[in-house]
Amino acid sequence: MRDMSSSFYCSRSEARRSEARRSEARRSEARRCRPYVLALVLVAFALAIVSSAAPAIAQEPPPSTTRARVDELKHRGNQAMLDLNYGEALDAYTAAIAIAPEEPTLYYNLGRAHQAREDYPAALDALEQFARRAAPEIKARVPTLDALINDVRSRVGTVSVTCTTDLPAATIKAGDRTTAKGCTSRPTLLRVSVPTRRSAIDVRLTADGYQGQTARVTVDGGAAPVQVALTVLPTSTSGMLVARATPVHARISVDGVERGNPPLDLPIPAGSHVLDLRADGHDSAHLEVVVEAGKRRELSIDLQRTAPITSKWWFWTAAGVVAAGIGVAVWYLVVQPEEDPSRGTIEPGRVSAPLLRF
Repeated sequence: MRDMSSSFYCSRSEARRSEARRSEARRSEARRCRPYVLALVLVAFALAIVSSAAPAIAQEPPPSTTRARVDELKHRGNQAMLDLNYGEALDAYTAAIAIAPEEPTLYYNLGRAHQAREDYPAALDALEQFARRAAPEIKARVPTLDALINDVRSRVGTVSVTCTTDLPAATIKAGDRTTAKGCTSRPTLLRVSVPTRRSAIDVRLTADGYQGQTARVTVDGGAAPVQVALTVLPTSTSGMLVARATPVHARISVDGVERGNPPLDLPIPAGSHVLDLRADGHDSAHLEVVVEAGKRRELSIDLQRTAPITSKWWFWTAAGVVAAGIGVAVWYLVVQPEEDPSRGTIEPGRVSAPLLRF
């Protein structure tokens, strides 16, 4: 019995020693493999970063590809300019600038394209960008740059628009291209093209629930802003006075306030109003009109040319009297006999007044 117990005890001890040896082997193996596992983890992490960044890198083409694309767009724009296709040239130059905004020559080309389309404010902006960005050796290739910029600037006019009521949602349009959002009592500056350096520009206001308005003003390029004050009236309490007149340079006054030249679209409070029209070389006109709320009152007025002085009856009466007087004087000079030259007609010692007075 004792032998069996000893044998069982030895078996269990041997098993524990074997398990201990296996555990120690596993720990030793783990310590030996730990650097390799750590390396594998770091490699996996790096690969994850690279793979996540790969799409962003792919969005940016290599420099050589970018340069080729810019050159292609520039060539396309230059060819469009030669073909007088200025809209296509603008698209090409604008796309090239989006890729290479630091390249100054693109702004010069863009400015010339805007100039060809008579969009002088945009042309001025682009040419001034070229002047600021270009190195001296590049600007030297355009010896007339200053003269060019001054010429373009002389074709850019400015209007300063104010409204009697603040309308953030209103739309102001000056000329054919320039648009601004909102009209308040604070001036809004709008630049317009003046191809001939002096032009008549229509400034239009539109706003829901309010009378639209158009004001025509004369704008000089390169000069101080022209002030345009727009009267904003609700459609519920006002009407629209529309005045057309000839000649077109006539000056229209409403209730004693000059409103400009025809055609005139003027929002005005409902009620009775007085119009005066004047133009050089024409008879003036004075009339009263009644404007109803929510309605348009349209007028067409032709000023008559002022009759020349020769058409007046008193002119010919006076002319007849003068002609008769001249005839008498001529008859007197011709009919009277010649006096003795040795005697004369003035007594010695006396001074006579002249025979004719003017």
